[in-house]
Amino acid sequence: MTNRLQMGSNRLAERMLLRAAVTITYKRGVIEILNVRAVVGQTTFAFMDMNGADQRIATKDFVIQRGDLNIINPPMRGDRLILVDGLIRFTCEVLPPNDEAEYKTLDGFNSVYRIHTKVVKEEVISE
Repeated sequence: MTNRLQMGSNRLAERMLLRAAVTITYKRGVIEILNVRAVVGQTTFAFMDMNGADQRIATKDFVIQRGDLNIINPPMRGDRLILVDGLIRFTCEVLPPNDEAEYKTLDGFNSVYRIHTKVVKEEVISE
């Protein structure tokens, strides 16, 4: 049985996705999941390069409920997320910088992922 804290966490995640999500396509190899709800965000990672200089890299992040990924849990390097924003199609690859993890969970129940990606392709699409 689900406890009340988990129920509340699930409800908050559902509300966030209901109000702020866009629809994306999630791909791993030949497997494609259409109409995945995701909230798009960004994370900035700070690190020191080989010369000792501070560097920052921003990733395009997607917040997705674990259950929406069905059979391809958890997110893995090389997965592709396709986002259409107006007339631009962004292809993003799960590719976090340095030795960072591919994703972070946003709650104590591992039910919501924040997936770190890099935009690998931008293309203008026609209507």
